[in-house]
Amino acid sequence: MRWSALAMTAVAGSAVVFGTGAAFAASDPGHVFVSPASATAGMTVHVSGTCPDGADAVISVTSPAFEGGKAKLTKADPMAFTADTTIQSQAAAKSQPITVECSVAHAVVPIKGQINVLANHGGGGSNTPNNQGGQVVIPKAAPETGGLTPASPSSDLPLELAAAGLVLAAGGGVVYAARRRAKAN
Repeated sequence: MRWSALAMTAVAGSAVVFGTGAAFAASDPGHVFVSPASATAGMTVHVSGTCPDGADAVISVTSPAFEGGKAKLTKADPMAFTADTTIQSQAAAKSQPITVECSVAHAVVPIKGQINVLANHGGGGSNTPNNQGGQVVIPKAAPETGGLTPASPSSDLPLELAAAGLVLAAGGGVVYAARRRAKAN
């Protein structure tokens, strides 16, 4: 009787662990990447990223730093959108917000990013700022895990490994209890 109770506990525990893993995997808040991370007036910038899990469309990519206030979507896939734009000549030299609006279950969900607008010192039309490379901007509500870079997207592998370890440990406990019971009889 005790062995079956342990087996049922192990099965229920693994279901809870795997169910929890699926819930965490479905909670990606979305991300905005900007390249280059810093730009001067007249420079072309590339904005890319992902909308939150469950998004069905990218509505817009906007910023007060962009010419016309809006970037042109070149790929409108909510799981991998891209947009290109030019920094307007009147953009103030400071960190400027970028807002990506995504449609999630018929509601508009904003994803925030930023671009650093540098002062234009009339250096002869160079399209290369001092600071090159992409910038990862994670929304304020997102947990800071330190595991996301533009070259390596986030992964649920550690969570999956922990769940597998718990299931193996529970199974080992069941086998141990069954052997101990068999020895006692």
